[in-house]
Amino acid sequence: MYSIIIANKKKFAKDISKLSSKERDHIFSKLSQLKEKWIQHTQVKQLHNYPLADYRLRTWSYRVLFDHDITSKSIIIYRILHRSKLY
Repeated sequence: MYSIIIANKKKFAKDISKLSSKERDHIFSKLSQLKEKWIQHTQVKQLHNYPLADYRLRTWSYRVLFDHDITSKSIIIYRILHRSKLY
């Protein structure tokens, strides 16, 4: 089981505040699934040539940008953005 770490709490709070409660609940449920089953999660894609994060989690129209550390078993979340603002 992985632990979740928020890299920048101020940006995370700003990103979360822009979401509706339904979207927020959905993203949090996907993050808890990711925390439990890192290898089996199908909505995770490794990003290439992207400076902020190494992975993204797709949830509806939103993307969660994150890295993971195998040695400490942690997932470091950087941003939650709408896909139109990300790419």
